[in-house]
Amino acid sequence: MISIQQYVAVALAVNIGKPFRVHFFENKWFLLSFILLSLMNLTLMITTSTDILSFMHLDLMPMEFMRFVVIVSIINTVATLAWEWIVVPFAARHNRKHAVPAKN
Repeated sequence: MISIQQYVAVALAVNIGKPFRVHFFENKWFLLSFILLSLMNLTLMITTSTDILSFMHLDLMPMEFMRFVVIVSIINTVATLAWEWIVVPFAARHNRKHAVPAKN
């Protein structure tokens, strides 16, 4: 379950817009699906329902561990998005400003 969230975070992080594609939040159907599936993923990560766990062939994890997994997943998602949406564009702008012109 955790790896799904991390793959989604990376996919959203590198979806940085022009010239390749529009931002993910401009596609309302995709955004709605993303929110619903993320909530379902979170529910499966923290559920204590034995019916759901047996259907998914999962074991009940201790509450402390489930809390830890959710917090680490959120921190990783925020860090990944911040890196790609803030740090990388800043570094690219800085690199362009200080680039040495090519010699012909």
